Amino acid sequence: MNYCIKTITGDGLITHFNISDESINELSKRVPIIGESYRGVRHVITNDVNKYARKELFHEIVNEINIHLKYDCNIDDEFKSSENGNWVVAPTSTRCKARSSGDVHRDTTQKCPGYLTALIFLGKRKEEHYGDITIYANSQEMKPQLVIFKGNDKTTLNRAAYNGIVTKTQVKRVEFNCIVFDSRLLHFSHVHTQHCQRSVFAIQLRRKNLAKLKQSEITKLEEGVVGQIES
Repeated sequence: MNYCIKTITGDGLITHFNISDESINELSKRVPIIGESYRGVRHVITNDVNKYARKELFHEIVNEINIHLKYDCNIDDEFKSSENGNWVVAPTSTRCKARSSGDVHRDTTQKCPGYLTALIFLGKRKEEHYGDITIYANSQEMKPQLVIFKGNDKTTLNRAAYNGIVTKTQVKRVEFNCIVFDSRLLHFSHVHTQHCQRSVFAIQLRRKNLAKLKQSEITKLEEGVVGQIES
């Protein structure tokens, strides 16, 4: 289910669609491949437009997202993008030592709507062992000052999900290769158990009148090489 009709500002937005095959194929050719030392559930790597996804491709993908927001979600606001995008990658099952999902977190603590996260899924996303992502719908107002939910805060979140105040929903990666959602929504990565790397391209979007967000998480990629992920 898409939550696009809730408000024209993107408040609580969750919407799935397909980036064009041409863009996906090009994106799949320039993926950072992580080395043996990267064993966590997820790693965030800033896109280098000279090495990974080129600037022209990045702008084309942002344009596709804006078209979807305008015509499929009835959002007329103009959205600007982060500089280059980020790669959110998970190691193969032979290297990932994590046994539980990643932290429940949100991508911004800004209180106003208008900040969106776009995730584009590459690789064998239709296979069962591809690391999923769960999003808590309607969680944008739950303790908005917190980035990561642990301990008692996570217990409160789980209680809210049990009582139907928020709704846990997995991304529709089998049907769609892209999800766009309100960056204030809580979400987490599942453990990836495929024998090939999971690669997701992430873009931060904001309404044109809002301030740019600072990237708070980054992985230093010292051993990485450029590779092609099956699209």
